[in-house]
Amino acid sequence: MYENEIKFDEQRWKIINKIKAPYQDKGYTEMEINDLTKEEVNNAIQPLYEQRHKANKDFENKMIAQALVATATAMLSPYASFTLAGNELAATGISNQIHFNNQRQQYEELMRDYIKQRQQEEYARDKTVNDGTQLDLSGRPKFEYKDVPFRLRIIAAAVPTLFLVIFNILFFVLAFRGFLRYDVR
Repeated sequence: MYENEIKFDEQRWKIINKIKAPYQDKGYTEMEINDLTKEEVNNAIQPLYEQRHKANKDFENKMIAQALVATATAMLSPYASFTLAGNELAATGISNQIHFNNQRQQYEELMRDYIKQRQQEEYARDKTVNDGTQLDLSGRPKFEYKDVPFRLRIIAAAVPTLFLVIFNILFFVLAFRGFLRYDVR
């Protein structure tokens, strides 16, 4: 995954440098080049971002499918079913991880939008966003974790609990049949 990110950054910088090179050769300043090429750079890089988003989504879908297969396979064991059910009820299970990742993604998008807005405000104010000074993010949105509702934890624990009930019934029937085989005289 990290190799893809490195390749993405390399491709992005190649495109940016290719677009900015003619202006640098003519002697424009970095701020002037950024103003002149902003639209062209955004249009040229947009397909890269779409490709990256598609690759990340594909990776995430494969990871989720693998986790579901591993979880389903693990439920063939009573101990694993008990552990999965307990983790879900204690809000430390898979559904909690998914819930946290969704909240994290929403916060990242909110923070990204906030930073873009602050950069645009700063640039509009004095056109020195890229002069090396740090952007003031004192009013940034705060991440607030909201726990998984208890109802959802019960629903998430239902499948492993169902497997536990099935295992109990199966083991009881097998033990009872074994008991009936013995001749008690």
